[in-house]
Amino acid sequence: MPLLVEAGFRVDSSVVPFVSWTGDAGADYVGAPVDAYWLDPAGRDLRRPGRPGGLRELPLSCGFTRRPFGWRSRLHGALRRGALARLPLGGMASRLGLARRVIVSPELETLDDMLAASRRLLEEGARALQIFWHSPSLVPGLSPFVRDAADRERLFANIAGYVEGVSRFAEVVPATVSEAAEALLPDPAAGCEPAASAAR
Repeated sequence: MPLLVEAGFRVDSSVVPFVSWTGDAGADYVGAPVDAYWLDPAGRDLRRPGRPGGLRELPLSCGFTRRPFGWRSRLHGALRRGALARLPLGGMASRLGLARRVIVSPELETLDDMLAASRRLLEEGARALQIFWHSPSLVPGLSPFVRDAADRERLFANIAGYVEGVSRFAEVVPATVSEAAEALLPDPAAGCEPAASAAR
Protein backbone atom coordinates (compact mmCIF):
# COMPACT_ATOMS: atom_id res chain seq x y z
CA MET A 1 0.00 0.00 0.00
CA PRO A 2 2.69 2.58 0.85
CA LEU A 3 4.25 2.08 -2.60
CA LEU A 4 0.94 2.80 -4.34
CA VAL A 5 0.51 6.01 -2.34
CA GLU A 6 4.09 7.05 -3.09
CA ALA A 7 3.45 6.40 -6.79
CA GLY A 8 0.51 8.82 -6.69
CA PHE A 9 -2.41 6.39 -6.61
CA ARG A 10 -5.44 7.71 -4.74
CA VAL A 11 -7.95 4.89 -5.28
CA ASP A 12 -7.88 1.08 -5.29
CA SER A 13 -10.73 -1.18 -6.36
CA SER A 14 -9.52 -4.73 -5.91
CA VAL A 15 -11.36 -5.79 -2.75
CA VAL A 16 -14.28 -8.17 -3.38
CA PRO A 17 -16.34 -8.44 -0.17
CA PHE A 18 -17.44 -11.98 0.81
CA VAL A 19 -14.86 -13.58 -1.53
CA SER A 20 -11.70 -15.47 -0.63
CA TRP A 21 -9.16 -16.24 -3.34
CA THR A 22 -6.87 -18.12 -0.90
CA GLY A 23 -7.50 -21.38 -2.79
CA ASP A 24 -5.74 -19.75 -5.74
CA ALA A 25 -2.97 -18.24 -3.58
CA GLY A 26 -4.83 -14.92 -3.52
CA ALA A 27 -6.24 -12.63 -0.86
CA ASP A 28 -9.12 -13.22 1.53
CA TYR A 29 -11.66 -10.39 1.42
CA VAL A 30 -14.34 -12.01 3.58
CA GLY A 31 -15.35 -9.43 6.17
CA ALA A 32 -14.43 -6.37 4.10
CA PRO A 33 -16.89 -3.43 4.07
CA VAL A 34 -19.34 -3.13 1.18
CA ASP A 35 -18.96 0.67 1.18
CA ALA A 36 -15.97 2.85 0.31
CA TYR A 37 -13.33 3.13 3.03
CA TRP A 38 -9.78 4.28 3.69
CA LEU A 39 -7.19 1.50 3.54
CA ASP A 40 -4.70 0.88 6.31
CA PRO A 41 -1.58 2.77 5.15
CA ALA A 42 0.64 -0.14 6.19
CA GLY A 43 -1.43 -2.53 4.08
CA ARG A 44 -1.61 -5.11 6.87
CA ASP A 45 -5.21 -6.14 6.21
CA LEU A 46 -7.15 -4.81 3.24
CA ARG A 47 -10.41 -5.75 5.00
CA ARG A 48 -9.88 -3.29 7.85
CA PRO A 49 -10.50 0.45 7.39
CA GLY A 50 -7.58 2.72 8.20
CA ARG A 51 -7.28 6.38 9.03
CA PRO A 52 -8.50 8.98 6.51
CA GLY A 53 -6.02 10.49 4.12
CA GLY A 54 -4.30 7.48 2.60
CA LEU A 55 -5.52 5.26 -0.21
CA ARG A 56 -9.26 4.99 -0.80
CA GLU A 57 -10.85 1.59 -1.45
CA LEU A 58 -13.99 1.32 -3.56
CA PRO A 59 -14.87 -2.39 -3.21
CA LEU A 60 -16.27 -4.25 -6.17
CA SER A 61 -20.01 -4.73 -5.73
CA CYS A 62 -20.55 -8.18 -4.28
CA GLY A 63 -23.28 -9.29 -1.92
CA PHE A 64 -26.17 -11.67 -1.43
CA THR A 65 -29.64 -11.69 -2.92
CA ARG A 66 -31.17 -11.63 0.58
CA ARG A 67 -30.38 -9.94 3.85
CA PRO A 68 -28.84 -9.90 6.36
CA PHE A 69 -25.42 -10.46 4.81
CA GLY A 70 -23.59 -11.44 8.01
CA TRP A 71 -24.96 -14.91 8.66
CA ARG A 72 -25.39 -15.62 4.95
CA SER A 73 -21.68 -14.98 4.45
CA ARG A 74 -20.84 -17.32 7.33
CA LEU A 75 -23.14 -20.01 5.91
CA HIS A 76 -21.69 -19.57 2.42
CA GLY A 77 -18.15 -20.01 3.77
CA ALA A 78 -19.00 -22.93 6.03
CA LEU A 79 -20.58 -24.92 3.20
CA ARG A 80 -17.47 -24.53 1.07
CA ARG A 81 -14.83 -25.54 3.65
CA GLY A 82 -13.71 -28.78 5.16
CA ALA A 83 -15.84 -31.90 4.98
CA LEU A 84 -18.96 -29.96 3.93
CA ALA A 85 -17.22 -28.83 0.73
CA ARG A 86 -17.47 -32.42 -0.58
CA LEU A 87 -21.27 -32.27 -0.42
CA PRO A 88 -23.47 -30.29 -2.84
CA LEU A 89 -24.80 -28.14 0.01
CA GLY A 90 -23.22 -24.91 -1.21
CA GLY A 91 -24.95 -25.13 -4.58
CA MET A 92 -28.23 -26.06 -2.94
CA ALA A 93 -28.03 -23.10 -0.53
CA SER A 94 -27.32 -20.82 -3.47
CA ARG A 95 -30.21 -22.15 -5.59
CA LEU A 96 -32.61 -21.84 -2.65
CA GLY A 97 -31.50 -18.25 -2.08
CA LEU A 98 -30.20 -18.97 1.42
CA ALA A 99 -26.65 -17.96 0.53
CA ARG A 100 -26.74 -16.77 -3.09
CA ARG A 101 -23.56 -14.68 -3.42
CA VAL A 102 -23.47 -12.41 -6.45
CA ILE A 103 -20.58 -10.45 -7.93
CA VAL A 104 -22.13 -7.64 -9.97
CA SER A 105 -20.66 -8.59 -13.34
CA PRO A 106 -22.67 -9.34 -16.49
CA GLU A 107 -20.04 -11.92 -17.41
CA LEU A 108 -20.80 -14.01 -14.33
CA GLU A 109 -24.36 -13.38 -13.23
CA THR A 110 -27.93 -13.09 -14.47
CA LEU A 111 -29.55 -9.68 -14.65
CA ASP A 112 -32.12 -10.61 -12.00
CA ASP A 113 -29.42 -11.73 -9.54
CA MET A 114 -27.33 -8.57 -10.13
CA LEU A 115 -30.36 -6.38 -9.46
CA ALA A 116 -31.40 -8.32 -6.35
CA ALA A 117 -27.87 -8.18 -4.90
CA SER A 118 -27.56 -4.47 -5.77
CA ARG A 119 -30.77 -3.59 -3.96
CA ARG A 120 -29.58 -5.55 -0.91
CA LEU A 121 -26.12 -3.90 -1.07
CA LEU A 122 -27.71 -0.46 -0.84
CA GLU A 123 -29.83 -1.65 2.08
CA GLU A 124 -26.67 -2.96 3.77
CA GLY A 125 -24.97 0.45 3.55
CA ALA A 126 -23.23 0.62 0.17
CA ARG A 127 -23.43 4.15 -1.21
CA ALA A 128 -22.19 3.25 -4.69
CA LEU A 129 -22.63 0.28 -7.01
CA GLN A 130 -20.03 -0.92 -9.46
CA ILE A 131 -20.80 -3.08 -12.47
CA PHE A 132 -17.66 -4.44 -14.09
CA TRP A 133 -16.41 -6.78 -16.80
CA HIS A 134 -13.11 -7.65 -18.48
CA SER A 135 -12.27 -5.31 -21.36
CA PRO A 136 -11.29 -8.23 -23.70
CA SER A 137 -14.93 -9.32 -23.54
CA LEU A 138 -15.80 -6.38 -25.78
CA VAL A 139 -14.14 -8.26 -28.66
CA PRO A 140 -15.62 -11.72 -29.38
CA GLY A 141 -13.13 -14.53 -28.92
CA LEU A 142 -10.72 -12.70 -26.61
CA SER A 143 -12.29 -13.92 -23.36
CA PRO A 144 -14.09 -17.09 -22.27
CA PHE A 145 -17.14 -14.96 -21.42
CA VAL A 146 -17.74 -13.65 -24.96
CA ARG A 147 -17.05 -16.24 -27.63
CA ASP A 148 -19.03 -14.70 -30.49
CA ALA A 149 -21.10 -11.68 -31.56
CA ALA A 150 -24.25 -13.09 -29.94
CA ASP A 151 -22.47 -13.35 -26.58
CA ARG A 152 -21.34 -9.74 -26.91
CA GLU A 153 -24.89 -8.59 -27.63
CA ARG A 154 -26.06 -10.44 -24.52
CA LEU A 155 -23.33 -8.71 -22.50
CA PHE A 156 -24.43 -5.28 -23.79
CA ALA A 157 -28.10 -6.10 -23.13
CA ASN A 158 -27.30 -7.13 -19.54
CA ILE A 159 -25.35 -3.89 -18.95
CA ALA A 160 -28.21 -1.77 -20.32
CA GLY A 161 -30.77 -3.80 -18.39
CA TYR A 162 -28.77 -3.37 -15.19
CA VAL A 163 -28.60 0.41 -15.48
CA GLU A 164 -32.30 0.59 -16.30
CA GLY A 165 -33.18 -1.81 -13.45
CA VAL A 166 -31.13 0.02 -10.81
CA SER A 167 -32.71 3.32 -11.84
CA ARG A 168 -36.05 1.94 -10.62
CA PHE A 169 -34.88 1.84 -7.00
CA ALA A 170 -31.91 4.25 -6.83
CA GLU A 171 -30.74 7.49 -8.37
CA VAL A 172 -28.09 6.64 -10.96
CA VAL A 173 -25.20 9.08 -11.37
CA PRO A 174 -22.53 7.62 -13.69
CA ALA A 175 -18.99 7.98 -12.33
CA THR A 176 -15.57 6.47 -12.77
CA VAL A 177 -14.12 4.45 -9.90
CA SER A 178 -11.91 7.40 -8.92
CA GLU A 179 -14.75 9.91 -9.11
CA ALA A 180 -17.02 7.75 -6.95
CA ALA A 181 -14.35 6.99 -4.32
CA GLU A 182 -13.25 10.61 -4.05
CA ALA A 183 -16.86 11.81 -3.78
CA LEU A 184 -17.64 9.31 -1.03
CA LEU A 185 -14.35 9.88 0.81
CA PRO A 186 -13.33 13.51 0.31
CA ASP A 187 -9.80 14.56 1.20
CA PRO A 188 -9.93 15.37 4.94
CA ALA A 189 -7.42 18.19 4.41
CA ALA A 190 -9.81 19.90 1.98
CA GLY A 191 -12.60 20.09 4.57
CA CYS A 192 -15.34 19.55 1.99
CA GLU A 193 -18.58 17.62 2.15
CA PRO A 194 -19.08 14.43 0.09
CA ALA A 195 -20.46 14.96 -3.41
CA ALA A 196 -23.21 12.89 -5.02
CA SER A 197 -22.60 9.15 -5.08
CA ALA A 198 -22.79 6.97 -8.16
CA ALA A 199 -26.00 5.36 -6.93
CA ARG A 200 -27.99 6.24 -3.85
